[in-house]
Amino acid sequence: MDGDIHHLIAITDPSEPFSVREFVRLGRAALSDIKSRGNCPIIVGGTFYYVVALLTDTFVSYENPSHPERDGFSCDDEESISDGVADNDQLYAELSRLDPIRANKLHPNDTRRIRRSREVIKTIGRPHSDAIADCTHNLLYRCMCIWLNAEPDIVKQRIADRVRMMIDQGVIEQNR
Repeated sequence: MDGDIHHLIAITDPSEPFSVREFVRLGRAALSDIKSRGNCPIIVGGTFYYVVALLTDTFVSYENPSHPERDGFSCDDEESISDGVADNDQLYAELSRLDPIRANKLHPNDTRRIRRSREVIKTIGRPHSDAIADCTHNLLYRCMCIWLNAEPDIVKQRIADRVRMMIDQGVIEQNR
Protein backbone atom coordinates (compact mmCIF):
# COMPACT_ATOMS: atom_id res chain seq x y z
CA MET A 1 0.00 0.00 0.00
CA ASP A 2 3.03 2.22 0.07
CA GLY A 3 2.93 5.13 -2.36
CA ASP A 4 -0.73 4.86 -3.30
CA ILE A 5 -3.58 6.69 -1.63
CA HIS A 6 -6.23 4.33 -0.27
CA HIS A 7 -9.78 5.26 0.67
CA LEU A 8 -12.45 3.71 2.88
CA ILE A 9 -10.10 1.47 4.83
CA ALA A 10 -10.75 1.17 8.57
CA ILE A 11 -13.37 3.91 8.41
CA THR A 12 -15.63 2.57 11.14
CA ASP A 13 -15.38 0.59 14.32
CA PRO A 14 -16.42 -3.03 13.61
CA SER A 15 -18.81 -2.89 16.57
CA GLU A 16 -20.70 0.07 15.02
CA PRO A 17 -23.48 -0.39 12.47
CA PHE A 18 -22.47 0.42 8.91
CA SER A 19 -24.94 0.23 6.04
CA VAL A 20 -24.65 -0.08 2.29
CA ARG A 21 -26.21 3.37 2.05
CA GLU A 22 -23.39 4.86 4.15
CA PHE A 23 -20.83 2.97 2.05
CA VAL A 24 -22.38 4.38 -1.14
CA ARG A 25 -22.34 7.92 0.28
CA LEU A 26 -18.68 7.69 1.31
CA GLY A 27 -17.64 5.73 -1.77
CA ARG A 28 -19.18 8.15 -4.24
CA ALA A 29 -17.54 11.07 -2.42
CA ALA A 30 -14.18 9.29 -2.69
CA LEU A 31 -14.74 8.54 -6.40
CA SER A 32 -15.57 12.20 -7.06
CA ASP A 33 -12.48 13.31 -5.17
CA ILE A 34 -10.21 10.89 -7.05
CA LYS A 35 -11.64 11.89 -10.43
CA SER A 36 -11.39 15.62 -9.59
CA ARG A 37 -7.64 15.12 -9.20
CA GLY A 38 -7.46 13.57 -12.67
CA ASN A 39 -6.91 10.05 -11.37
CA CYS A 40 -8.58 6.78 -12.21
CA PRO A 41 -10.22 5.11 -9.20
CA ILE A 42 -9.68 1.40 -8.71
CA ILE A 43 -12.25 -0.41 -6.58
CA VAL A 44 -10.87 -3.57 -5.04
CA GLY A 45 -12.78 -6.05 -2.91
CA GLY A 46 -16.15 -5.81 -1.29
CA THR A 47 -19.31 -7.76 -1.80
CA PHE A 48 -21.14 -7.80 -5.10
CA TYR A 49 -24.09 -6.03 -3.42
CA TYR A 50 -21.95 -3.14 -2.15
CA VAL A 51 -20.05 -2.70 -5.43
CA VAL A 52 -23.25 -2.74 -7.51
CA ALA A 53 -24.86 -0.23 -5.11
CA LEU A 54 -21.81 2.03 -5.45
CA LEU A 55 -21.62 1.92 -9.24
CA THR A 56 -25.30 1.86 -10.27
CA ASP A 57 -28.57 3.66 -9.64
CA THR A 58 -30.01 1.12 -7.23
CA PHE A 59 -32.87 1.84 -4.86
CA VAL A 60 -30.65 2.18 -1.78
CA SER A 61 -31.01 5.91 -2.24
CA TYR A 62 -34.61 5.80 -1.02
CA GLU A 63 -34.86 7.54 2.30
CA ASN A 64 -37.08 6.65 5.22
CA PRO A 65 -38.88 9.93 5.96
CA SER A 66 -40.07 8.70 9.35
CA HIS A 67 -36.47 7.97 10.41
CA PRO A 68 -34.19 10.44 8.60
CA GLU A 69 -31.37 9.71 11.04
CA ARG A 70 -31.24 6.09 9.90
CA ASP A 71 -29.28 4.84 6.92
CA GLY A 72 -31.92 3.86 4.42
CA PHE A 73 -33.59 0.65 5.49
CA SER A 74 -31.38 -0.57 8.31
CA CYS A 75 -33.68 -2.73 10.37
CA ASP A 76 -31.97 -2.84 13.71
CA ASP A 77 -34.71 -0.72 15.27
CA GLU A 78 -37.24 -3.50 15.63
CA GLU A 79 -39.84 -1.37 17.40
CA SER A 80 -40.14 1.19 14.60
CA ILE A 81 -41.18 -1.38 12.04
CA SER A 82 -42.54 -4.39 13.85
CA ASP A 83 -45.90 -3.02 15.05
CA GLY A 84 -45.87 -5.73 17.68
CA VAL A 85 -45.00 -8.50 15.21
CA ALA A 86 -41.80 -10.10 16.44
CA ASP A 87 -42.06 -13.85 15.85
CA ASN A 88 -40.23 -15.08 12.71
CA ASP A 89 -43.27 -17.00 11.48
CA GLN A 90 -45.51 -13.95 11.92
CA LEU A 91 -43.02 -11.66 10.18
CA TYR A 92 -42.67 -14.03 7.25
CA ALA A 93 -46.45 -14.54 7.00
CA GLU A 94 -46.96 -10.77 6.94
CA LEU A 95 -44.32 -10.30 4.23
CA SER A 96 -45.89 -13.16 2.25
CA ARG A 97 -49.20 -11.28 2.37
CA LEU A 98 -47.67 -7.86 1.52
CA ASP A 99 -45.14 -9.01 -1.08
CA PRO A 100 -45.33 -12.70 -2.00
CA ILE A 101 -42.67 -12.34 -4.70
CA ARG A 102 -40.09 -11.00 -2.24
CA ALA A 103 -41.12 -13.49 0.47
CA ASN A 104 -40.54 -16.39 -1.94
CA LYS A 105 -36.94 -15.24 -2.41
CA LEU A 106 -36.18 -15.15 1.33
CA HIS A 107 -35.76 -17.93 3.86
CA PRO A 108 -38.42 -17.69 6.60
CA ASN A 109 -35.64 -17.35 9.21
CA ASP A 110 -33.88 -14.46 7.43
CA THR A 111 -35.36 -12.01 9.91
CA ARG A 112 -33.06 -9.12 8.99
CA ARG A 113 -34.05 -9.14 5.31
CA ILE A 114 -37.71 -9.79 6.10
CA ARG A 115 -37.77 -6.77 8.43
CA ARG A 116 -35.93 -4.71 5.83
CA SER A 117 -38.48 -5.62 3.16
CA ARG A 118 -41.32 -4.68 5.51
CA GLU A 119 -39.73 -1.28 6.14
CA VAL A 120 -39.22 -0.68 2.42
CA ILE A 121 -42.90 -1.49 1.84
CA LYS A 122 -43.99 0.89 4.63
CA THR A 123 -41.70 3.63 3.32
CA ILE A 124 -42.52 3.52 -0.39
CA GLY A 125 -46.08 2.22 -0.13
CA ARG A 126 -45.67 -0.67 -2.56
CA PRO A 127 -43.98 -4.08 -2.66
CA HIS A 128 -40.23 -4.25 -2.16
CA SER A 129 -40.06 -6.61 -5.16
CA ASP A 130 -41.50 -3.80 -7.34
CA ALA A 131 -38.76 -1.42 -6.17
CA ILE A 132 -36.14 -4.05 -6.96
CA ALA A 133 -37.67 -4.66 -10.41
CA ASP A 134 -37.66 -0.90 -11.11
CA CYS A 135 -33.90 -0.72 -10.65
CA THR A 136 -32.23 -0.25 -13.99
CA HIS A 137 -28.75 -0.81 -12.61
CA ASN A 138 -27.50 1.82 -15.03
CA LEU A 139 -23.84 2.48 -14.46
CA LEU A 140 -23.16 5.91 -13.00
CA TYR A 141 -19.50 5.80 -14.01
CA ARG A 142 -17.55 4.71 -17.03
CA CYS A 143 -15.84 1.64 -15.69
CA MET A 144 -14.54 -1.81 -16.32
CA CYS A 145 -15.44 -4.53 -13.82
CA ILE A 146 -13.32 -7.62 -13.39
CA TRP A 147 -14.77 -10.38 -11.22
CA LEU A 148 -12.69 -13.30 -10.10
CA ASN A 149 -14.56 -16.55 -9.63
CA ALA A 150 -13.52 -19.70 -7.84
CA GLU A 151 -15.19 -23.00 -7.14
CA PRO A 152 -17.30 -22.88 -3.94
CA ASP A 153 -15.09 -25.44 -2.16
CA ILE A 154 -12.01 -23.34 -2.87
CA VAL A 155 -13.75 -20.18 -1.62
CA LYS A 156 -14.88 -21.96 1.57
CA GLN A 157 -11.36 -23.17 2.27
CA ARG A 158 -9.86 -19.72 1.63
CA ILE A 159 -12.39 -18.12 3.96
CA ALA A 160 -11.70 -20.70 6.66
CA ASP A 161 -7.94 -20.18 6.28
CA ARG A 162 -8.34 -16.38 6.40
CA VAL A 163 -10.56 -16.51 9.51
CA ARG A 164 -8.11 -18.87 11.23
CA MET A 165 -5.22 -16.52 10.40
CA MET A 166 -7.15 -13.46 11.65
CA ILE A 167 -7.93 -15.22 14.93
CA ASP A 168 -4.31 -16.31 15.30
CA GLN A 169 -3.25 -12.68 14.73
CA GLY A 170 -5.56 -11.43 17.49
CA VAL A 171 -8.64 -10.05 15.73
CA ILE A 172 -10.84 -11.04 18.66
CA GLU A 173 -8.70 -9.19 21.18
CA GLN A 174 -8.51 -6.14 18.88
CA ASN A 175 -12.27 -5.83 18.82
CA ARG A 176 -13.02 -6.15 22.52
